[in-house]
Amino acid sequence: AVRGSVQLLGNDVRFVPESPLVAGARGCVQFTEDGFTLAGVQGRALGGPVVLDGGMRAAPGGEAQVRVRAQGTASAEGLRNAGLWDAVTRLAGHASGSAAYNLVLGVRRGQAELLVTSDLVGLALQAPPPLAKAAQEALPLRLQRRLTPEAAATASAPLADELRIELGQLAHLAYVRALDEAGSARVLRGAIAVGEAALDPPALPPQGVVANAVFEDFDADAWLALLQPPPGLPASPASAATDTARDYLPTSVGLRAARLTAGGRTLHRV
Repeated sequence: AVRGSVQLLGNDVRFVPESPLVAGARGCVQFTEDGFTLAGVQGRALGGPVVLDGGMRAAPGGEAQVRVRAQGTASAEGLRNAGLWDAVTRLAGHASGSAAYNLVLGVRRGQAELLVTSDLVGLALQAPPPLAKAAQEALPLRLQRRLTPEAAATASAPLADELRIELGQLAHLAYVRALDEAGSARVLRGAIAVGEAALDPPALPPQGVVANAVFEDFDADAWLALLQPPPGLPASPASAATDTARDYLPTSVGLRAARLTAGGRTLHRV
């Protein structure tokens, strides 16, 4: 039987291409012929400290099971510089402060599956209502990426995943994306709900991205500014370039607002 260990002495580690870099990792990686286990591994990722555990275990007659758990703190600056999804990078450009998070990472058919949760306490967001947030306020975040049931069921099915993002009861985003072997994603369809519409999100359409939004006040200029990359924001690396923000924008929009402001003009009951 094969058994051993490797001591990490400040190494930089990236478990899968889609995951953030863990810099200055210290701890022990114990391994056998069946897989590996992380023991007391600590480092820095997303601008703050992180602790990792879990590992990989061989599955008889099947794909190896990978499950890594992380508990850490992410800063707005760390999110801006991490080279994650373009939409996350842009949103982080309007944020400040830091917040604790939990992450669970797995791998299926060579693709990363992850679940990220945070209450975002400590992170402020300069955004139009209702997304504007003071640092001390809690806004539960849940981000999940996993293969579609069809892609997970058999290795012969086309690679595709589901991406879901929930921000409390303020916003709900869901996408189905086609994947290539390198992990590049192309949005096939999606549904976005913001404001009161998030209480009853629309169903995924056969194609395109639909959006429903219900606001008390809707400032069109402020929302357009939110979608633009802030000045000085570093460009996303090539690995994330194919995953651009515009692919996630709606092709069909349903909007209802008590007051709508655009170009200095205000309309009522739109």
